[in-house]
Amino acid sequence: MRESPKNKVSFDISGRYLRELKIVLQSEDVREDEDYLDSKFDEKRLAEERHILIFFKADKASQAERIWTQHVVKRLYT
Repeated sequence: MRESPKNKVSFDISGRYLRELKIVLQSEDVREDEDYLDSKFDEKRLAEERHILIFFKADKASQAERIWTQHVVKRLYT
């Protein structure tokens, strides 16, 4: 039995960037259902343009944050 995910990462994105986030993570071998579970938007996070992914391991959570930050910075300058 796999342990439940405990490592929540809040990404500063609106719903339209969720697909991009998942594609970028997958391209770096961070996989949905294997490394993390998606959470559903709630009204408060929707208004704040935030989305949470819940990771099984802390190192994958940190890796995902780093990958997304690098992607956003690269996108700003290209």
